[in-house]
Amino acid sequence: MIRSLFHKTFVVCLAFASTAAIAADGKSSLADSAVVKGLGILGSNQASDNILPATHEPKMLKDAEIQPELGKKLPLGTEWTDHTGKQVTLGDYFKNEIPTIVTLGYYKCPMLCDLVLNALVDGLKGVGLDLGKDFQIVTMSISPEEGTELAAKKRGSYLRSLGYTEKSQGWAFHTGTQESIDTVTKSLGFGFNKDAESGEYAHAAGIYIATPDGILNNVLFGLMYEAKDLRFALLEAGKGKIGQLLDRIVLSCFQYNAEVGTYTVYVWGLMRLAAILTVLLLMLTFFVMKKNERKPANAT
Repeated sequence: MIRSLFHKTFVVCLAFASTAAIAADGKSSLADSAVVKGLGILGSNQASDNILPATHEPKMLKDAEIQPELGKKLPLGTEWTDHTGKQVTLGDYFKNEIPTIVTLGYYKCPMLCDLVLNALVDGLKGVGLDLGKDFQIVTMSISPEEGTELAAKKRGSYLRSLGYTEKSQGWAFHTGTQESIDTVTKSLGFGFNKDAESGEYAHAAGIYIATPDGILNNVLFGLMYEAKDLRFALLEAGKGKIGQLLDRIVLSCFQYNAEVGTYTVYVWGLMRLAAILTVLLLMLTFFVMKKNERKPANAT
């Protein structure tokens, strides 16, 4: 019996070690994926062999990229007008001790802004967290010409697509002055340019994740936000204030990879967890052995 128990313990430990090794190999193969690389380039600073040098870059696209400074405090004192016409500050949304998703764009955008918000909604449908309770979303327009009516209309549309109503809390849409827009976009590293003829804006695609105290914790780039990545980003930014213990254990085995724009297996975290479980299994085996040694031998 003891020999069988030792054998099972050895098999479990070997399985953990094999999983960590596979994860290490899989990490490089994931990073080498052409699809992942293509998605990572969109809205990021990653170079591509097929992109022309900066000297040939169209003027509209110059500096229209996201260059975030993680760990930086958001400008919480900037003033905005929300979808109800109320004057608020960005800091008003950082008093609930929950993480915040921040999005930037403009409501008359013919394509990219809607694609970003649509991708966000699709990802949130499988995130397993409640809007307004576990996290919130703050959307701000980069166009000072847009008004409250348009902001309210956009908000209602996206809340309904997420399964909520206009009366639901947790997602606020805003318009602001050029001063507030410049302050926030500069702080978040959100570059954009306006075309004088069409009135449209050129900008990159991405969403920001901030901690409950207003610190920029993460940025998800591109036009695809998987539920897994959104959940991990919110749990990480939540600093243990949302989710369960199991969530934090699983999160310790993943790390955000900016090169591919997603959370990938953190090999050292996985190996650390495997080591802890191995020690626990060995301790359990030792306990069972000692317990069996104390049992009196059966009379023959």
